[in-house]
Amino acid sequence: MHQKFLEAKIRTKPIQKEITETLNNIKLLRAEIRKKEEEERKEVEEDLKKKIREEAKEKLKRGGKLTWAEFQILEEKEKKTQD
Repeated sequence: MHQKFLEAKIRTKPIQKEITETLNNIKLLRAEIRKKEEEERKEVEEDLKKKIREEAKEKLKRGGKLTWAEFQILEEKEKKTQD
């Protein structure tokens, strides 16, 4: 019985190795997908902030009042340029 167990264990070893490699590849791909999604999200967010910033500047030039969010976005950009 023990001998048959050892033989079965030896036969399944390559399959176990392949499963482990496949799982590792899946983990790497998921991490890569997460990273790309995060980069895309940041890009969209920055584009939106840029648009809001431009609109807020135009509003100020016309003498309009800014919302708190517009003010924060403008101030955020000013702090980055000062650093």
